Amino acid sequence: MDKFSYAIKAKKTSKKPMLFIIVEAKNETAAERKVMVALDDEEIETGKGGDYFSPSRTEYCAFDDLPETDVLDDKFFDRYTLNEDLTISPVASTVVEEKSVAQLPEQNSTPVLKTVAELPWRQRLLVHIWNDEYSYNVDQKLVKQAYSRELDTDDKYSQNLLLACDHSELKTLSDHNLWTAMSAVRDVFPLSGPTPLLSDVCAFVKKYIETEYLDRKLMINAWKDGNRNFVAKRTHSGATAGGQNLTDRGEGFNHNKDTLAVEVALGVLGRSMDFDIYNTPVSIVNRAREMVDAKEKPFINWFDAYRNIPGGLDYSRAIVIYSVKCAPEDQPLAPGKLMHYLAKILTETDHEHPAPEIVAAACGVTPNEMARPETPASDEVPSTNPLVLDLSQKIAVAMYDPSVTSNEVTAEILEAAMLELSRKEPAFVRAQKALLYLADSLNDYSDEEIFTAVRAVDFNTLQGIVMYRRAALQALGEIVVFDEDETSEDEEEQAQTGATGSVDDAGSESQVVVAPAADAGKPTEEVKPGRTIFSVAELLNAPAAAPIDNRQELSDRQVEICIAINELLSGRTNMIGEADIAEFAENINHPYSALTPLLIADIESAEALLSPNLSDEEIHGVVTTLLERWSEDAMIRHKIALDDADLWRKEMLHREKGKTPQPVTVELPAPVSAELPSSAVEPTRLNALTFKQQLLLTAVQGLCANPAHATSFEEIPHMASVIADCLSPENDACTE
Repeated sequence: MDKFSYAIKAKKTSKKPMLFIIVEAKNETAAERKVMVALDDEEIETGKGGDYFSPSRTEYCAFDDLPETDVLDDKFFDRYTLNEDLTISPVASTVVEEKSVAQLPEQNSTPVLKTVAELPWRQRLLVHIWNDEYSYNVDQKLVKQAYSRELDTDDKYSQNLLLACDHSELKTLSDHNLWTAMSAVRDVFPLSGPTPLLSDVCAFVKKYIETEYLDRKLMINAWKDGNRNFVAKRTHSGATAGGQNLTDRGEGFNHNKDTLAVEVALGVLGRSMDFDIYNTPVSIVNRAREMVDAKEKPFINWFDAYRNIPGGLDYSRAIVIYSVKCAPEDQPLAPGKLMHYLAKILTETDHEHPAPEIVAAACGVTPNEMARPETPASDEVPSTNPLVLDLSQKIAVAMYDPSVTSNEVTAEILEAAMLELSRKEPAFVRAQKALLYLADSLNDYSDEEIFTAVRAVDFNTLQGIVMYRRAALQALGEIVVFDEDETSEDEEEQAQTGATGSVDDAGSESQVVVAPAADAGKPTEEVKPGRTIFSVAELLNAPAAAPIDNRQELSDRQVEICIAINELLSGRTNMIGEADIAEFAENINHPYSALTPLLIADIESAEALLSPNLSDEEIHGVVTTLLERWSEDAMIRHKIALDDADLWRKEMLHREKGKTPQPVTVELPAPVSAELPSSAVEPTRLNALTFKQQLLLTAVQGLCANPAHATSFEEIPHMASVIADCLSPENDACTE
């Protein structure tokens, strides 16, 4: 049974107080009947000719001094006011007796509360998105704010949210789970930040619904970090594999099962050799990859154990290599034994800063041999040790500040020099490109000599890379011998390559043969091109000098949309011609490479509100409309795409309804001429009723029409048969 409250307003001419009543009923119709019965019992007339108007249903509110059920109260509206929207609120200043005031001290401050779960769907969303804490009931002020935001078309954040959350899956959530979903939207798209695009909000809500409950927090953090292609990593048993936390591999490192396999293989190789796990030689990394590809034992046993551990991707590189490298020689390789061993070893908590003892053991050195900053005594002045620089850093510092020596390099100077190097200034690029090829020779010299060699070369002058190297080596006092096949054309080509500012390898070049002047009698040593030492992160991700591609990888659906757009823009469809495409290119100030991602986002925004997805023909039509009515405002384009897709589907539905099925013509074989009897050609006709049969039907008709036989239906057939027999000419006795 539900409770209903009604107000019965009095007419001004009657000068009677307004009445209030609460009834319990199954529905509103039954409640109205109960109210009318209560009015009749009190002999109160309503409507035309009465002192009161017809009862009006009000919003039911939970006050402390409500009247009893089915009782008319004429003092209720002395303490409360009936608003225009049929809500009830306390009177601001109530004139009552002192005794009544003493009994009801808190009536004026009683808020009007509404249950959020009973609000309309759109108001529920807006109440939750603007409420930092979950509330089962909210006051009338918040409800009015939500109502005004729902009608405010200029509030793009609220309007995009309402469109994106129109999902049947969200409507099935409980009120608290709905608030949790809105909190996730608020975390990814802050209310104080820029207004998100409709397609982004739709994609996030769809991803939130599809993601399992246990993985939603990881998915939200991934979206906040800009990773919108989040995929939960799991073990074979379905447990979370981890890999979303920060480790000693560095920020932004994509740690997955492939990189874990390489690290486990490095641990297996470490059982027979020692190396720096953070600066692994390329030969060892290549051997580890071969072990992974061939699935050699015991690597495959260790890797199977690691990938079945819940959270196995959360651990640092040091503990992974250490657990394999330092395992006992007689460690059983059975899956259960390895899992038990790893459960005892993997007790690491700070994955970003593993214990120095673990790192030292993984590298094969003692903790005392590792480079540690010395802590000066309180009464001693701390000594500033010079920074340890690699060849690329030495080149950058030598060119950045010609006055600084190798012992005077500070962290600030190094940071500024590397910043100039990252900007890819032509002189810096040519210096790095030319001198890194001489890494094996330059590393034999001191830092001061390298600084002198770098500054002896004028990299601002456009020359061939070989000429730069020759000048640097001559500054070091070395004799340089070139191949006889080297020509000036090769130097010109190398100079053109260096002038572009690219730091990629120059390809095949003439080899440089270097012989120290002091030991001219020794055999010459070939300078190996390129770097020889790489970190694991560089080898597994991308070359150190390669530009970083920040573009997100396209999903399968985005690839399908892109193919359809390319077919349209290349003129391979009947939708638009080459002249139209050229006209669109003149009106739109975007190249096709920048235009395609915008069109893909517009199509996705339309598909987020339509089902099923658009076909290729529909995509061609929508894209054509977008190009004809192009706007730089993404919101306007989203609306154009949605309206055109909806109009396109309506036209297709109308065409399908207007189609009439064509008659199917079947060619029959020619008839074989044959003489048929007349009975087979002319259809047989039914013989006419006999006279006796006609008499029988007439007798039945007459007996059924006679009221005297209305209760004797079972006897009518027999009586009709007797009458027909008597009237038949064949029965002479009846005829006489």
